[in-house]
Amino acid sequence: MGRRTWESLGKALPDRENVVVSRTLSLPEPIVVVRSVEDALLLPNASDPVFVIGGAEIYSAALPFAHDLYLTELTETLPPEADCFFPAWDRGQFKEMSRERHKRPPGEIELFDYDFVHYVRS
Repeated sequence: MGRRTWESLGKALPDRENVVVSRTLSLPEPIVVVRSVEDALLLPNASDPVFVIGGAEIYSAALPFAHDLYLTELTETLPPEADCFFPAWDRGQFKEMSRERHKRPPGEIELFDYDFVHYVRS
């Protein structure tokens, strides 16, 4: 995850190794801080699969290394205050493996319809 994602979470995610990509942060163990996505992928304990949780700059840096994409795709237009997006990517390089649709509950105005989609690099 990137520095801003780390700061927005405010704590480590449970039951997994937490790696933060930052050129400025210094965090206590067990949080691992690296300077780039490439450095994160070179960690001796990097396991397969490695999940990238953002933000936008981290997604862009990690996309060339991705074999699988697990994306949440909104089926509606985002409000103007939305400020972080997944980068443009070549859909021709990936095959859709599964799609799970989720509809907002009736009467709910603050949620969006969305799909969980798994793509695999072809």
